[in-house]
Order: sequence, then C-alpha cells, then structure tokens
Amino acid sequence: MHQKTRVNEVWYLRIWGTFHLVVGFVFSLVFIVGALFLKDYSLFLYLLFSGLLIYMGLIRLRKPYLTYNTNKILMYGMFGEISKTYTWNTANDLVVKDKRIFLTGKKLPFNAWFTNRHQYERMLEFFSGEKALEDELQE
Repeated sequence: MHQKTRVNEVWYLRIWGTFHLVVGFVFSLVFIVGALFLKDYSLFLYLLFSGLLIYMGLIRLRKPYLTYNTNKILMYGMFGEISKTYTWNTANDLVVKDKRIFLTGKKLPFNAWFTNRHQYERMLEFFSGEKALEDELQE
C-alpha cells in the first residue's frame, strides 16, 4: 500500500491579503469616481492596477506561502503558482539556525515577517526537532 507523505503549510499573514484587497477596492473606487468626475474615461485603464491588487489579496488569502514535508519545500509566487522547489536527500543538508533555514549552506529566501508566525515557528521546529534532541542527548 502506498503511504502518503503529509504536507504542512505556512500561510501568509491575513493582514497582507486584507491590505491588498482594501487598497485595491479603494483605488478602484477612486479611479471610477475620478473618471466620471473628470469625464476622462481613459482613467478606467487604471482599474487594471486595482484589479491586480485585488487578485494578489485573494491569492494571499486562499493559497499558502509555502508547503513542506520531510524532504521538500515548495514556495509559491506572488500569483499563486509554485515559484521555487527545494529538495534534499539527507536531513544533514538542511540546517535551521537563528530562525533561518539553510540548504547545503545557502540561506533559503523565506520572509518570516510575511507569514503566520506560529506556522513558521512550527516549520522551524519540524526541521530542527530531531537534531535538537540529538544535540541535547549528547550533552
């Protein structure tokens, strides 16, 4: 029988998605009122910018920042597609140090301030838990 590997998620802070939604809707309203007031309907083109902000807000509220399991981290981009994939074969390739994750000596580009703090800390514990226990037992 095939055993499914559990995937864990780290989500964006909800405030970022909400911020993008609110700013997108406010800009949309401003552009619509401005276009109608000035009778310059070319200003409706600026609604594309507002729509982009609204779309980014929806992505941040509906998709995780990254997912991880025992040997892979998938990082999602600004528009919801997978932008980076990090894989490793042995647990020694991945090191957690000072709330940062290093893969074969290179720091992975995660923005902890952009994510749910508890989920990010759980990820750090997930990757450093066994090593920390081994270090503690050796002392």
